[in-house]
Amino acid sequence: MPLPWLLGLGVGGAIAKIVKDVKDDIEDTNEQAKDIVYDSTNAANQSRKACSEAIADLKNLKIYILNHSVKSFVDIFEKVHNVELTEFTAINELKKFKIVKHSFEDLEELKEISMTERLLLGGVGGLFLGATPIMILNAAKMSANRDIAYSNLARAKEIEEKMKTDRLLCNGIRIRATMFQWLLLKLNSVFEPFVAMLERTIEEAGTDFSQYTLQQKAVVASCLSIVSAIKAVLDTPILTEDGKLTKESDRIAVPTQKVIERYK
Repeated sequence: MPLPWLLGLGVGGAIAKIVKDVKDDIEDTNEQAKDIVYDSTNAANQSRKACSEAIADLKNLKIYILNHSVKSFVDIFEKVHNVELTEFTAINELKKFKIVKHSFEDLEELKEISMTERLLLGGVGGLFLGATPIMILNAAKMSANRDIAYSNLARAKEIEEKMKTDRLLCNGIRIRATMFQWLLLKLNSVFEPFVAMLERTIEEAGTDFSQYTLQQKAVVASCLSIVSAIKAVLDTPILTEDGKLTKESDRIAVPTQKVIERYK
């Protein structure tokens, strides 16, 4: 009778479909996990790169201003005698001022994907490289592989959240570094003309501050006020030792902008 044979074919076909559905689910889940890891780490790496570039640009700008505008001012100001502006005695510190190293950490902890993420990124894509027809037909192994696939997906989502956190931190650092660049550029743009005026004052009136007119003394006071603001920015670290944004770097914007507005 043909009925048992047809029945057997129907059951076999049903089993084959179930096996195929499970296999497709495993492959789709692993592919989803791989895409999540790839997209999130790629976005985080782009943020890290932009952050690193902003930090490097700020470092170079700080060095430039220190070695040019500030150094030029200190050399000129040292010629002036009998200065009575005692509130600006911090000018001596500029002679030995060094850029604080931890202001420019390369954020090594944010540059590299962790070993777990690397293993997952490489592993989820190759999960089925060793699959055989025997394994596909083995229900227990199929179930185990599906469990692994869903475990990979869960790990991928955890990595995605970590990458989001890293990306937000990098973006915050980049924005803060860009703000510092803007402050320094604005300060420098108002500082250089006053340094030139101070140089002309010395040429015209000599180096004895006590003999200067009120206007000439105002030039000296303006230079000292601006250079003090520059030093405050140069002195303020953007990052803590563990790579987080400092509160000081957030607070410095308002008083610095007031100096810029006063002398622009």
